[in-house]
Amino acid sequence: MRNLTGNVVEGDDFFERPRDLARFRRELDNGGNLLLVAPRRVGKTSFALRLCETLRGAGWSAAAINVEACEHEVDFAQLLIEAMRQAGLDANWWNRATALLAAVRKSLGKVSLGSVIDLDLGESADPTRGSLRQFLSSAFQQIEAGNRPALIAIDELPELLLHMKRQPDGPVRVEHLLKWLRWLRQSFHKSVHWIFLGSIGLDSFVEEHNLGKTVNDLTHMTLEPLTPDEAHVFLERLGAGARLSLDRPMRDAILQRIGWPIPYFLQILFHALVDLDRRPVKPADVDEAYNHLLSPESFGYFDTWRQRLETQFTAADAAACRTLLTATCAVPQGLPRERLLDALMAAAPAADPAEVELRLARLLLVLQRDGYLISQNGQYAFRSFLLRD
Repeated sequence: MRNLTGNVVEGDDFFERPRDLARFRRELDNGGNLLLVAPRRVGKTSFALRLCETLRGAGWSAAAINVEACEHEVDFAQLLIEAMRQAGLDANWWNRATALLAAVRKSLGKVSLGSVIDLDLGESADPTRGSLRQFLSSAFQQIEAGNRPALIAIDELPELLLHMKRQPDGPVRVEHLLKWLRWLRQSFHKSVHWIFLGSIGLDSFVEEHNLGKTVNDLTHMTLEPLTPDEAHVFLERLGAGARLSLDRPMRDAILQRIGWPIPYFLQILFHALVDLDRRPVKPADVDEAYNHLLSPESFGYFDTWRQRLETQFTAADAAACRTLLTATCAVPQGLPRERLLDALMAAAPAADPAEVELRLARLLLVLQRDGYLISQNGQYAFRSFLLRD
């Protein structure tokens, strides 16, 4: 197994998670549409691609799209239609879709984007007429008629929604798109199944914008960190791929130093260990590799966690998150809720205590869900020792 840090992994480089695959398959077989809720860097995208591959081997159609680079609803619709093509939409439909999308793009300057999905271009018998809603309804009906189950995996939808929100009529358009997707899920549920995932949780986004009802049909599924046994096997396979022997004491030293055994953190520490270019490696080398990850040249490994605070939250909430994280990282064993409330009040002494309490509750929920903090025995502490240090 190659050590691919930060990239999507497939094929022999993917570390198998049979228990998780079985859980997700069971929910899909029962007709569920899924929302993968897990902290960033646990391998959600790689897992979703493996799930698609597994389902295709079982006779399903399955496609995954990443919509992070989409500018607006039409870009999203184009990727969705591409996913439908992979899921069984025939060539004639694909040609009609291409013509319709071109016509919609020409009309973007003539209407508000909030109505693009339902923009009526004329008679739907003409491949360049009708609306995207009409066309996609017909296309989904075709997939449903085939009686072959299909999965559509949508990655990074909140990134698109955040981008749209900053555009003219953004909040209205965001709500319209989410409601449309819910309508698709409810209208075509016989054979078409969905899974949503992303580095920013869709659940966090809709809660923040009071749009929870648009995703209340989704079953929440988690992807946990590796178990201790899985983490040992993971490190053994990394070592074998790099021809670096990691005996039990070495693996124990790595896991003890990392604290939170998600693949990404194990991979970057292993990478730093390999860069020491020592054969054999000793447990003391783990400390040196770990300290290298805390040096300025390794900052890029962790900057995405800082960036997400700025992207995901308002300026006020991002500042409050930084206050909470700064207070928590100074105390490795963690802080009780009361101390965190004191930290927020100290940063804004004129604020209404009741409002600060509500903000604390909301932000702690998101920071735990996104993998920054963990709550144990009434204490809130950093989940990752690397992020904390």
